[in-house]
Parts: sequence; C-alpha cells; structure tokens
Amino acid sequence: MNTDFLKGLWPIPIILFLSCSVTYQGQMWESPQSGVLSGRVNLEDGRSWDDVEVILAQITGPQQLKEERQLWLDERGEFWVEGLAPGHYYLMVNKPKYDASYREIHLEKGDGLYLEVQLRRYSIPDRVEEVAVVGDFVDWDPQKALPMTDDDGDGIWETATPLPPGRYSYKYIINGMESWFIDIYSGIYEPDGFGYYNSVMELREAGLVDFVLNTNDPWFHRKTFVARTPAGGGLVMAGQVEWEPEEPRQGQNITILYDPQGGPLEDAERIWLHWGVNGWTIPQAIPPGTSDFGDGRAVETPMERDSDGIWHLVVPTDQEVWAVDFVFTDGQRWDNNQTEDWHVSVK
Repeated sequence: MNTDFLKGLWPIPIILFLSCSVTYQGQMWESPQSGVLSGRVNLEDGRSWDDVEVILAQITGPQQLKEERQLWLDERGEFWVEGLAPGHYYLMVNKPKYDASYREIHLEKGDGLYLEVQLRRYSIPDRVEEVAVVGDFVDWDPQKALPMTDDDGDGIWETATPLPPGRYSYKYIINGMESWFIDIYSGIYEPDGFGYYNSVMELREAGLVDFVLNTNDPWFHRKTFVARTPAGGGLVMAGQVEWEPEEPRQGQNITILYDPQGGPLEDAERIWLHWGVNGWTIPQAIPPGTSDFGDGRAVETPMERDSDGIWHLVVPTDQEVWAVDFVFTDGQRWDNNQTEDWHVSVK
C-alpha cells in the first residue's frame, strides 16, 4: 500500500488504491425522498462483514470534508442512508486484510443512488525484491526500517529484533519507501491516519520478536476463470447453484447442487467441482476421488448427475473452515458465476 504520496492530501486521499482490483456498479433512480444512498458491500471470499467500516463524508471544498458518519451494514452487507442534501460525497469502505475502496459520488435533488462495492483480498506486488519493517519502535522513520531477508529465495522474508514489553504498531515496506503494507497475520489493527490500518502486536514481556512476510500466502494471490464467450459475443450467464444447509456450521457436510442450464456447461457430460476453502486455500478434509489442481490453491472433485440433470456433491468441512470457495468445470470450460466465483460462509 502506497501511503507516502498521501502526505498533504488527507483527509481526502482521492487517488489511493488506483491500482487495486476494486469495482463499483452504480444505479440512479428517482427517489420520493431527497438524497437517498444505499448499496451493498461484497467480499471476494464471502467472509463476514463484522469489521467492515463504511464512512460517508460530504465534500465541501478542495481537501475538505465535513459531517463524517459511519454507515451500518445489515446481515446481508447492505447499507442505507437518507435525508442527504444534494452535493458531492466521499464513500470510504475498509476492512483489514482487504484492499480499501474509495469513491467520490454526486447526488442531485430528488435522486437516489445504489452502489455495489466489491472488496478484493489484500494484495502485494507480484514481484517482491526487497522488504523492511517499520513501526513506532523506530519512530516510524523509514530510514531506520529493519531490513528483512529471503536468503534461500523461497518467498519468505524474515528479520528479528529485541523489544521491551508494550504495544507496537508496524507495517512492511515492499520494493522501496513508496509501498507500505500491513501484516495479515497480526490479528489486531488500528487506523493509520491515512485511510487504512497499521498492524498491532502486544508484548507482555521483553523478548526477540520475529517478523515474517510470506509472499506465497494464497491470500495474496487470485485466480480468475474466464467463461467461454458464445460465437456471437455477449455475456455468458451462470448456471443455478444451491447448497444445503443454507447456513452451514464448521464440521458439517455441505451438499452443493448445480443446475447448468443457461450456463456455459449446460451440455457438459462430466463436471468437476473446482474448490478450495478460506479464500482459495487447499482443504484438509476432501471427498474420495479428489485430486490436487496443482496451483497450491484448489482441488477438483467429480460431481454426480441425477435424473433431473442436477449435479451434486457432498463437501466436508472441519473446525478450521470459515468459507468454501468453488466454481465448476468440464475440463475445458468454466462456470465461475460470471467471474465472481461462489462462496459459502461457514459459521
């Protein structure tokens, strides 16, 4: 995450995350009440919205915001606010371990606006050449940042330093001083004053602290499956998907049902479930006949078809699974829910 160029821009970091994979879909309608803003936050891996922050502020001038308010999400990840005066607004959507979303919007009198905000998993550069760690233990001075090493070239960067007891905030600097990133393993985060977060650690006693950045972690890497376009062009629709139980819990089996009619696999004679867990990582509990896909993120399991043409498969979960991620393939074509994949949250 590049935060150096934000100096002097905050509180309106208009150009933050221009390189991130964040998408918006907006729809205007005539509202019976002036100034209605609503929408939905979609997470790439389908995890819960518990710590998603949605902040709305009115833009009153260059680098000037007022009346910041936090919008609350319901159990479906949807938000709603009414009574907004016509004008320019700034919508900020954040969640630790995800690339943040920033959007400048405009409301006319009598208009309403609906937004779909897609938060992608936190990303780092594809090629990492140098890493350092900086934090309040070096007064946030980049010149004092602790260099990290990857001597064997396995993508795991490490360093260690002695620290006294206390609470420390920190970030990783990747490929030079312009790009600062959180530690996705810290588990504790706090606002960094630039529209995102710092990682936080708490030490109860003095000791040698190990900092580790694993650039191979599947969380950083995404795989998009592109459905085949018909000869005449146009959008490829997805098949119909259901799962039982609708709200599975850890340790339960999940039955995935797939009706390919209307999708790219409607004439397939064989279909495999291409799947992973917890944001596309290899599952530990797998059904018989499952094979490793070979990308370190997914496995494939053959599905069975019933007399009605519905394909089905029972997927086991364990106590470590909080999401099941999947698409369908016949070995050549993909049905990936129009590039969104399917995700089942597991409680």
